[in-house]
Amino acid sequence: MGAVIVLLGLPSCADRRDAATEPAQSGQASSSATLAPAIGPDFPLQTWMKGTAARTLASGTPEALVAVFERIERIDPPGYDGWKAIASQGAAAARASNVDGCRVACKACHDQYRQRYRDTDRRRPLR
Repeated sequence: MGAVIVLLGLPSCADRRDAATEPAQSGQASSSATLAPAIGPDFPLQTWMKGTAARTLASGTPEALVAVFERIERIDPPGYDGWKAIASQGAAAARASNVDGCRVACKACHDQYRQRYRDTDRRRPLR
């Protein structure tokens, strides 16, 4: 015979979803708000990266990749020394039709800046 385990006081999956997607009645976000998807208008760079840059990279179209890396160069947030140089390397790889080189540039930028950008600048509007 199987045992039944009852966990009292723990929210169900449905409770977590509701808490993550709906603000608390007081108008303040609940502590479960971190369960909400981390994409949307409040995260402009991430929205653009997933909607444009990642799709363009997946397409492997060199001309479109040049435009993506040139756009990333223009974003160049203050205090991110090397951002523009990495984007320039990606653009150069795209001009040479080197999609693997584009991926290397993406990885270099993500390895160097992604966590810091998420922690401090993710709501920064794109310029």
